[in-house]
Amino acid sequence: MELLQLRYFCTAARMLNISHAAIFHSIPQPAMSKTISKLEDELGVKLFTRQKNHIYLTSEGKAFYKNVVKALSLIDEASSGIRSDAACNKDNNIRFNLMISALQAPMSDFLASFHNNHPDISFETSKYPLHTDTEAYYDLCICVDRPSPEYDMSIPIITRNESLYLAVPNNNPFSALSQIRIKDVKGLPFVALVPSSILDAFESLCKKNGFDPNIVITCDDFQGLQRYILSGAGVTVTTSYSWMDMADRNLSFIKMDAEITQTIYAYWSGKKAVPSEWNLLFEKLLEFCKTELK
Repeated sequence: MELLQLRYFCTAARMLNISHAAIFHSIPQPAMSKTISKLEDELGVKLFTRQKNHIYLTSEGKAFYKNVVKALSLIDEASSGIRSDAACNKDNNIRFNLMISALQAPMSDFLASFHNNHPDISFETSKYPLHTDTEAYYDLCICVDRPSPEYDMSIPIITRNESLYLAVPNNNPFSALSQIRIKDVKGLPFVALVPSSILDAFESLCKKNGFDPNIVITCDDFQGLQRYILSGAGVTVTTSYSWMDMADRNLSFIKMDAEITQTIYAYWSGKKAVPSEWNLLFEKLLEFCKTELK
């Protein structure tokens, strides 16, 4: 039984998908399947049941996973104190560059919690992609669409249906409503974040209802967006997983009679050198998404 086998097993157990686990470890899918099968042969038990394109932990697999996670955590802690890495800065701290254009509020909670547990790891975050002439700048991107071609690795981290909400100032007549129909926003002036997959989906829904939204101002940060709304320049649409829980208290959100389906992805470059702590960050991120984002 090898350490790498156990890491592969844990990744597959978290993702419940052999193909995604193989992508994460940058190995062919057959190699991942063979590794898992070999581990099952060594243990003499089945760790997973397989149904079509999905895998599920057996009772033996769940018990084994619980103990392996503890063991790997101890190994990682033991090695972190003596590991020297080129990605460390002069204070021997590790800094990751992240692009987060989706799930901003929950990702802020996740990163704060992660840093509290791993104070030697810090972050620089941005909402929009930064391109360089040499390689991918970001160590990890959380977004709907691929930021640029150099981010050649990806896995979906969450797919879900979300209701659209109309954001208006508290003194707007619509603020007293509990729900509003999408056709009732025809002609309203809109301000919008760009780029935004939410805006793209909203425009598509408006077209299906026979009109184009009246977008009067676009901007690239939600603080500016809120100021435009509060000043009465226009209203906007958003979802609960975007920035609602970070919104100004003088804004109201009215549920619309429309939903959008979105898949949020984690993108990264398979050619970019990263410290081994990147695996810990990624694994904790997947665990957070699986347990907290339902």
